[in-house]
Amino acid sequence: MTVSEYPISKIMRSLNLLLRPSFCSMSNKSDIKLSKALSWILRHGAVKEDLTLSPEGYTPVANLLQHRLFKGQYKITDIQRVVETNDKQRFKLRVNPLTHALEIRANQGHSLNGVSEGLTPILEVPKVPKVHKVSKVAKVAKVPKEPKVPKVAKVPKVPKVPKVTKVAKVPKLPTMPKVPQVAKVPNMPKVPQVPKGPQVPKVAKVAKVPKVPKVPKVAKAKYPTVVHGTYLNSYQSLKKEGLSRMSRQHIHFAKGTPGDKTVISGLRRDAEVFIYLDLQKALDDGLKFFESENGVILTAGNKDGYILPKYFLKVTSNTGKN
Repeated sequence: MTVSEYPISKIMRSLNLLLRPSFCSMSNKSDIKLSKALSWILRHGAVKEDLTLSPEGYTPVANLLQHRLFKGQYKITDIQRVVETNDKQRFKLRVNPLTHALEIRANQGHSLNGVSEGLTPILEVPKVPKVHKVSKVAKVAKVPKEPKVPKVAKVPKVPKVPKVTKVAKVPKLPTMPKVPQVAKVPNMPKVPQVPKGPQVPKVAKVAKVPKVPKVPKVAKAKYPTVVHGTYLNSYQSLKKEGLSRMSRQHIHFAKGTPGDKTVISGLRRDAEVFIYLDLQKALDDGLKFFESENGVILTAGNKDGYILPKYFLKVTSNTGKN
């Protein structure tokens, strides 16, 4: 294929790769070239270049160094250095447990069919447990009012007994007839006892209101932020059609924004638009999500390979505006 026949989209993609900060942050041009070559052949070009990959995407480093793209240009130490210094952690080295050969793989981003990326399924987002409502306390019956005690009739006053005037001394005369005794005052009538009022029933003790159970502390969600980075010229179509996996196996998301130091991979540093995903809603609708070994959130989308705009939680620009 001549240069004029080569698809312009692939040429532009290669230019973008060259200008990405993740490549520019490497120590020298040779490492940048090696990293690009590893990304292409392990993610996309293995079949075309007749390089055998295991189902997990691994290939022996010794075989790779004999390939035309690497033979005579690089050593094992060069590959080890690029794997260790790659700020996106795009690659992984391992010693094969059976052959004991050193092998390399790309952690994610494959467009090759049949490559399992060693992903961890995301089954759910932790939810806050609901607090049970406290049942209402039954109202206490009102205590009946005590009947009024009838007023006691007034007792009539006892008439005063007139004082007996002293008899003047009379010279002894023949014995005078005895003065008749004063009639005794009749006994005062007894005051009738006031009838006792009805006993007031004792008020039943009110049952103690059960204490409201403490709300358990919410476990910190493992995926509080899931975001996809893109560019302004692409967003106009994305907001109508949604995100597409295109020729790749998965759509990529990061677990944070560019300012988050914990974000290793999944988000381009020069992205202009950030699309935040409602992960719980997408999971509830049956979409499958995975996490790669270098912390990238991946999904194949729906049956057509899309994440529709209804799952966009919010969209912001690199200036912070919605």
